Amino acid sequence: MAAAGAFRAGAQEIKTTFANRHYFAQWRAIIARQILREVSSIFHNLARGIRCPQVRGQKRSEIS
Repeated sequence: MAAAGAFRAGAQEIKTTFANRHYFAQWRAIIARQILREVSSIFHNLARGIRCPQVRGQKRSEIS
């Protein structure tokens, strides 16, 4: 029974989110910030790999 109550509460939360533009915008902003942080981290790591390439822990200058 507790699971059914939790499910109904979750369904009501989703219904409220989509019915209320301000509430929906807040959730959208929170999710966007989280995704942006992750994507930014990925691109930062890629850029660092391009600037300072390493092969199996060795720098390119050490390999050549």
